[in-house]
Amino acid sequence: MTVFKMSRGIAAAACACALVGVLVMASGAAAAGGGSKGATGATGPTGPTGPTGPEGREGREGREGREGPKGTTGATGPTGPTGEKGEQGATGPAGPSNGATGATGPAGEKGATGPEGTEKNASACAGGKTVEGCTLASGYQESGTWSANISAATGAPQVQASAAISFPVRLKKGDTVKAVYRTVKEVEAPKAPCFGQPLEPIAAKGTLCVYRGVAFKGGLESQDHNAAFFELADSNGENEAIIGKVESLGSLVVFRSVNNSPSFKEEPPVAGEAPFGVITEAAYMEGGGSWAVTEN
Repeated sequence: MTVFKMSRGIAAAACACALVGVLVMASGAAAAGGGSKGATGATGPTGPTGPTGPEGREGREGREGREGPKGTTGATGPTGPTGEKGEQGATGPAGPSNGATGATGPAGEKGATGPEGTEKNASACAGGKTVEGCTLASGYQESGTWSANISAATGAPQVQASAAISFPVRLKKGDTVKAVYRTVKEVEAPKAPCFGQPLEPIAAKGTLCVYRGVAFKGGLESQDHNAAFFELADSNGENEAIIGKVESLGSLVVFRSVNNSPSFKEEPPVAGEAPFGVITEAAYMEGGGSWAVTEN
């Protein structure tokens, strides 16, 4: 007998046909016999899944969809880093000037002719000559320094000390020059005719200004005791403030003890009087400063 190899699908179909035939035959037999219909038998088990069919053809491309609605604007992103500095641009053209230069004002009046220069004094006074031309020119100033001291114990005789001011070039018009002394307090508030300071003495025309030093170490004016400035005098001892003139060769800065008993004697004593006063308390003064004189 020949055996054919059949696929599972064909075998299942043949089996189904056979089952139908049996049922028909049974139905016929029952009809012929007139017997009652038998109960339906239980459902048989599901057959195995058949093989997957071949892949179908690719479908046609669908139509392009309609444009969707515009979305909302998103939040602003963070600021990016600063870019590199660009190159410097070309220099622009020069702007207009601020304005036209004003007209030059009229020339001032010619000032008065100044005094003769010091060259005349230098040549006239060479070698210490005392000729007529060896005098300070009008309006010119000369200056220098001075110092004096007093130191005496209680019971000592009255004391007087004089600082000599000697003019390098003598005055021609000393009889019209006035002498002025400036204390430390007066130096700190300068006024005419002496506007200078001890380190820079200044005298107005026709004035001799004598300045007490402000910071004379060991000889501050505040350290003076029982001693004080008395006068500016000429070489004969005449008070220049009283006689109203300054000696042409120089001046003397005079200091005296203050408290004396009897009082300070300037003239020779008469018979029976003490020859001089006696200091009642220690006297001390160590002073100095500067001077300036300007010829009239």
